[in-house]
Amino acid sequence: MSRIKRALKKSGLSQRELAEATGLSRSMISRVLSGERMPTLPHALKLARKLDIPVEGFMRRA
Repeated sequence: MSRIKRALKKSGLSQRELAEATGLSRSMISRVLSGERMPTLPHALKLARKLDIPVEGFMRRA
């Protein structure tokens, strides 16, 4: 399980609640969690703050 998925589970938020709190669509949240999409830096910052994880958690490993 990815750091982002673990953080979401730990937060107790649903994908819908995270989407509402960050201004992203629920489908975008789903794509980020699945690794299908990488958020823009401003969106990654919002997600990281809400999930209380470092923004680096959203960066892909080479």
